[in-house]
Amino acid sequence: MHLFYAPDLNITPQLPTDEAKHCSRILRHRAGDIINVTDGKGYFYSAELLHINGELKILNHKEESTWRKYHLHLAIAPAKSGERTDWMIEKLVEFGIDEITFLECEHSERNRINMERCERIAIAAMKQSLKAWLPEINPLIPFREFISSLVGRQDITKLLP
Repeated sequence: MHLFYAPDLNITPQLPTDEAKHCSRILRHRAGDIINVTDGKGYFYSAELLHINGELKILNHKEESTWRKYHLHLAIAPAKSGERTDWMIEKLVEFGIDEITFLECEHSERNRINMERCERIAIAAMKQSLKAWLPEINPLIPFREFISSLVGRQDITKLLP
């Protein structure tokens, strides 16, 4: 089963240009075919492809039923190797992470992250693992700034002296 990603599906029933090209040129779907789409916000849609430009008619939708009631957030300094960071994002999305934050620490070897690349990897992993949730990926921030942003939250106050 192929899964397509359209983040604004509930506003405009249309696949983004790159998804529409992949759907029609690579997978050779034609007008009238029924395809599966997710909005990355927890919903799967069954849609009829009206035109090869990605125009859709939503037939039905359902919420991903396996989602949990807690929020899973990983904050991590990126690995020296970009390939390891890519692999980590892929596996975290497949696992079902809710949010990823990259930290700039005192001994960090990388101080830049290509956020567009991270998002592309996350989208591909979401589609491949047939998930309906796209995690939030936060840009690189200093470790101290990240910790201070958590101080007001109940869950972290127990850990701080």
